[in-house]
Amino acid sequence: MATPIKDSGCKELAKSEFGGAGEEQKPNPEQIVGAQKPVKLGKIIGNDQEILDGLSANDRIVVTGILQLQNCTAIEPVAQIPQAPEG
Repeated sequence: MATPIKDSGCKELAKSEFGGAGEEQKPNPEQIVGAQKPVKLGKIIGNDQEILDGLSANDRIVVTGILQLQNCTAIEPVAQIPQAPEG
């Protein structure tokens, strides 16, 4: 999930091998971090994974750069791209 550090359960930012902030710097409480959250998985349908429990409609999900992401790593959110209406 992408959430402010004050709501994430993280006590400090994770050190990044890419030169990001770490323990030596106290983060702004509104700093967005990638935070792990347990979920209950269901069926895989095509390229989609069903999530049965653990997320709410307002949760923001990290979808890019996930191979380099660690729990409590500072991230920069990107504006959501509006999707064209179907039909």
